[in-house]
Amino acid sequence: MSFARQNPLLVFLIHMTQSIMLRQIAYLKAENAVLRSRCAKNIQTTPGERSLLIRLGAPLGNAIQELLSLVHYKTFQRWVRDEAKPLSEKSKRPPGRPPTPQNVEELILRFAKENGWGYARIQGELKKLGIIVAANTIKKVLIKNGFHPSPGRTKGDWDRFIKWHIDTLWATDFITKDVWTGFGKVTYYVLFFIHVGTRRVRVCDATVQPNGPIVHTEEDRELFVHTLSQACGALAGKILWRGC
Repeated sequence: MSFARQNPLLVFLIHMTQSIMLRQIAYLKAENAVLRSRCAKNIQTTPGERSLLIRLGAPLGNAIQELLSLVHYKTFQRWVRDEAKPLSEKSKRPPGRPPTPQNVEELILRFAKENGWGYARIQGELKKLGIIVAANTIKKVLIKNGFHPSPGRTKGDWDRFIKWHIDTLWATDFITKDVWTGFGKVTYYVLFFIHVGTRRVRVCDATVQPNGPIVHTEEDRELFVHTLSQACGALAGKILWRGC
């Protein structure tokens, strides 16, 4: 006679206990996911915490991948390998990225101070010298020391551009209108220009093919510039083309 037939009550209790434990584990995993979503993305663990996680997680084998949320599975595997190493072979480097060398940081600041370069130009110049530094690292060094990471892209550049060219700047786009004809609904596209300074609008003929000769060639664009100059009495020197 089998064990299950001899001890039906015990088998039932074992089954119920396993079912309850599975539900508890599912709840704890969901609760852990909620807590992790509201915590900092990078949580540094202490050696004691890592040892505890290794001791409990290593026997689970590949199944630990379904539970890990604190670190990546490859990181956990590295922890396990490092834990198995003799004490003399374990890395003494603290967790996280190593700090930027002082001489490299001074060179970054020198480039920014003497040349007014941004992070992208500085990264390129460092690469020429055989020094590889991540763009975000250069940004952080500049910001930490009071430099703008992109001095040529400061706030207000677009406003200044508009003010400088407001007398000769035109914007252009299409407006559409659906028209019911004998052949069904047809969408007409109307090309219009607006002078940024005066808000004067010039409306061109409607077309059902906006990708045709009306905007297709550079010669046609120049013709529109000349037409606008004649129609609006202003030098249409700059046009903001959209979708062309």
